[in-house]
Amino acid sequence: DKDEILIAKGLAKFYKIGIGDTLIFIGQGYHGSSAAGKFSISGILDLKNPQLNKQYVMTSVQAVQRFVGADDITSALVLATENSNKELIIAEEIKKKLNPELYEVMTWQEMMPEIQQLIQADQAGDMIFIGILYMIISFGIFGTILMMTQERMYEFGVLLSIGMSRFKIIKVIVLESFFLAILGLAAGISLIMPVIYAINRNPIYMGDQMADAMEDYGFVPELITSTSWQIPLNHTIVLLIITMFLTIYPIWVIGKLNPINAMKK
Repeated sequence: DKDEILIAKGLAKFYKIGIGDTLIFIGQGYHGSSAAGKFSISGILDLKNPQLNKQYVMTSVQAVQRFVGADDITSALVLATENSNKELIIAEEIKKKLNPELYEVMTWQEMMPEIQQLIQADQAGDMIFIGILYMIISFGIFGTILMMTQERMYEFGVLLSIGMSRFKIIKVIVLESFFLAILGLAAGISLIMPVIYAINRNPIYMGDQMADAMEDYGFVPELITSTSWQIPLNHTIVLLIITMFLTIYPIWVIGKLNPINAMKK
């Protein structure tokens, strides 16, 4: 509750000031009154957003209320939810409890629709890219299952000839495919997660030309990876489902296999 501010690093660089210096603010206060105040700088902010870094200043609510002469009055309140997936539900619940003639409740999508559209376009491109990757991976998995089946035709023929049921052979093939997929996915995650954590701690700069373009849109010109385990777990589940679906081929082959023809091959 002091007249101190945190100033964004771009603004600090523009004014050539640092911690301990003082900025004077002049503006319009509550009900058209004049507002003026001196604020000492207690810290420098790096907001990771080029536009905000050029104009952002942060201080306490009490200091701003004193500055504009509006004690105990707040013009806007931002709520940060623990689960972003429930923000629409939370907004609707708040709307029911407040007078709509006095208060307006908005989600960030309603306040910034252009950002929402940009995110949706980016997600659509990501889905196409992921779909192509899944197709490539699926062909690789199918090739492995195909070779594993065709190279063991003689073995299957012998097992059927000595009285082993087709169901048990199918069960063995399905379990082998499942454990091969688990081992492959575990190895992939083990190899890539250290790289992901390294890039997260040391972001990759995108280059001058791309950096200028990204800053124009208000984004940080750095490639920063997410360390959330939910992402590899989701892909693991999808690839396991694809693997189990592709085991339809060996099941079909064993189901119609003729032991004599298999052993001749």
